[in-house]
Amino acid sequence: MANDAGQDIRLANYSQVGLAGQVQGTLIVPHRPNDWGILVLGGSSGRVDVGRALLFADLGVTSLALRWFGGESQAPGI
Repeated sequence: MANDAGQDIRLANYSQVGLAGQVQGTLIVPHRPNDWGILVLGGSSGRVDVGRALLFADLGVTSLALRWFGGESQAPGI
């Protein structure tokens, strides 16, 4: 998985890049991407939904999973 320092971690079918700072999340780029991209927003749980983004990446979709609520300096929920 990606770490909080934003370091790339190469995996078999895709690459993950952790995002830190004002925007917290993970960018997942398949090694064989199609022309699609998706934004996966985490809810009030405060987590980044990397698992769901990986499902899309397995289909060749470039995925950006973001913490939308519940993180540091963010609203606690809807």
